[in-house]
Amino acid sequence: MATRDNQHLYHLFVAESAQGQGLASCLWQHAKASCLANGNCGEFTVNASLNAKAIYQAWGFVAEQERRETKGIIDVPMRLVL
Repeated sequence: MATRDNQHLYHLFVAESAQGQGLASCLWQHAKASCLANGNCGEFTVNASLNAKAIYQAWGFVAEQERRETKGIIDVPMRLVL
């Protein structure tokens, strides 16, 4: 996983064989705490894949617009305000 500027969740991947075990949630909690400790003011963004949209919604992210496609990549821009 990776973040940019302590506010944008840039990469968060869990191998398909390891999904459903809470690993993504643990990674997100760690990243969120780290970003907040390093100056984030309580707002995060992510460009969620269609497969990941539901987990981000479960974590409180809200879609800012519907599905979009840019250079062949399909995602949903989402935002979380704590």
